[in-house]
Amino acid sequence: MDEKEYSKRPSQMKVNGKWIELNRRFAKGVDDGYLIADAVRDALVIAKRIWYRYLEELSYGWKPNPLEENTDPNLRAAFEAMGWLGTQEEIIQAHQAYLAKRESELAPVTATFAE
Repeated sequence: MDEKEYSKRPSQMKVNGKWIELNRRFAKGVDDGYLIADAVRDALVIAKRIWYRYLEELSYGWKPNPLEENTDPNLRAAFEAMGWLGTQEEIIQAHQAYLAKRESELAPVTATFAE
């Protein structure tokens, strides 16, 4: 494949084992050469913190998913690939799975010492 053919391919990136299509190659409004894939990757770092904080807060009652407010198609595709967007039922299941995982990681460890 020559360079011309490669440049015509749509931008893609792999998120959580899934390839997502990006609607543009470069991020708008930032330095030249900042790839949209880099922008999505950087945003996922922040979104991951928001997602787990949101799962923690669901212990106190239902509230809307803050990631749903994002309208950027590239980020929404990445959030969907990560499983961070869904119905209320799917989010509650994610919350329960998160709590179960956290509890198993915090289980007391008993140590026996040889005499």
